[in-house]
Amino acid sequence: MGPQAPTRLAIAMVLAVAALAGCSGGDQPIAPAPAIPGASPSGSPTQRAAQASPTAGRTPSLPEARAEVQAYLDSWRVDGPAISSQTYLVPDQQVTNDADEPHLASGRVTGVRDAQPAPDGARFPVTLELPFDGDPIAWGQGSNDRFVTFTWRGGNIPYAMSFATGP
Repeated sequence: MGPQAPTRLAIAMVLAVAALAGCSGGDQPIAPAPAIPGASPSGSPTQRAAQASPTAGRTPSLPEARAEVQAYLDSWRVDGPAISSQTYLVPDQQVTNDADEPHLASGRVTGVRDAQPAPDGARFPVTLELPFDGDPIAWGQGSNDRFVTFTWRGGNIPYAMSFATGP
């Protein structure tokens, strides 16, 4: 054997294994190759820019907006106003003490209309049904119409919300 024989043997073995792997799978799809550290990302420059921008295309759909507001109401009822506001709301609408805030007995989203652009995200007109235990303070007992602005922040709860009585 010459000095290149081990290399030729290794290449032949790799090709044989690859051929056998191709025969045993039939029509199974081939998995994409893993990313190589330091390699250029795939996709067009526009796709890469959209992936890199934290706010690109980040407006919730109507069902997503409804689900996010409902999740906030459910948290408000179960966890209290302080935890729910710190989890779902923008910093200037968060509260730190449950004692001074209304206690939500139950709550549901009864309507969400198309989004309107807002300087910091997208604003949805939302109708809520809010029965409270005790004084509702700035909220109304029963039906409440609010404008909910969704601002992208990423993570498990991707939007910070703010509630207002007008646009």
